[in-house]
Amino acid sequence: MSEPPPRILIVDDDVAVAKSLATMLEAAGAYETRLVHRAAEAVTAAVEHAPAIVFLDIELPDMSGYDVAKLLRQHANLQTIRLIALTDSIEHPGREGARAAGFERYLVKPVTAIELQKVLRRSVNIGAGLSVVAGKGVRETIYKGLP
Repeated sequence: MSEPPPRILIVDDDVAVAKSLATMLEAAGAYETRLVHRAAEAVTAAVEHAPAIVFLDIELPDMSGYDVAKLLRQHANLQTIRLIALTDSIEHPGREGARAAGFERYLVKPVTAIELQKVLRRSVNIGAGLSVVAGKGVRETIYKGLP
């Protein structure tokens, strides 16, 4: 009996970005994804879906992604999830805020399959099956000292 695929929750108000990430993950055949587009849905979806990783836009319209991350970290059943911050700006002033909120990685959109694979391997060692496709580069900041 094989293990179920790792679950990934994508929280982004940009429907196209969320679908693009989900498509890349599902094309690999190794991930089960769930999409939500509002901060208000994120905690409920995380509790119901029990993801290994949450990709979380830090600039959601109904609540900051930092605040959502803090809520996720406070929930007893979500202590082991890995949080990946998504943003539109490499110069975003909130990198330290992202780390303080519990994010392990910080990605600038658009995210490519190559960078997504790197992040997944570093976060939970589950990026091996991800197909590499051409696309624009993504910039990533990895916080020193985090696993």
